Amino acid sequence: MKTFLTITFLFATFITNAQTNRLTVKSEVRLPKDSIESVQLVAALNDFLEDIQHGDTEKWILPAEKLETEFLIDEMKGMDKKDSVTFKPYLINVEALADIKAYSVQVSYMGIHDGAPVLRAIFELIAHKTEDGFRFSSPLLRNTKGW
Repeated sequence: MKTFLTITFLFATFITNAQTNRLTVKSEVRLPKDSIESVQLVAALNDFLEDIQHGDTEKWILPAEKLETEFLIDEMKGMDKKDSVTFKPYLINVEALADIKAYSVQVSYMGIHDGAPVLRAIFELIAHKTEDGFRFSSPLLRNTKGW
């Protein structure tokens, strides 16, 4: 009986993961040197991107920058599909921010249409390290600080 339940659980997990649009991380991307932090960052970003498509992002947003981040999230909704093309998220850049314990991350949405690669969008986010993982915010306030 235990074997049957284990196999059923593994099969259900495989099917669930096969249907999600997992974040692709190219080997050229320089992740944080701390391997644990790298894994946490990629996992949190992947879960955040998936939750955007399902409208469940509250737990991922940095509370101090909620309004600005919600505007960015509205733009990111629906990026995974357009017409008959499916777009996958790719992590294309990670840069440590010197003034705060955070990373600037860039994510592109790319797909294939008529045999040619198509870039749908590139988004920049700030990933803030917190006690329980990462929270995300828009770079709007950071980019307009000196205006």
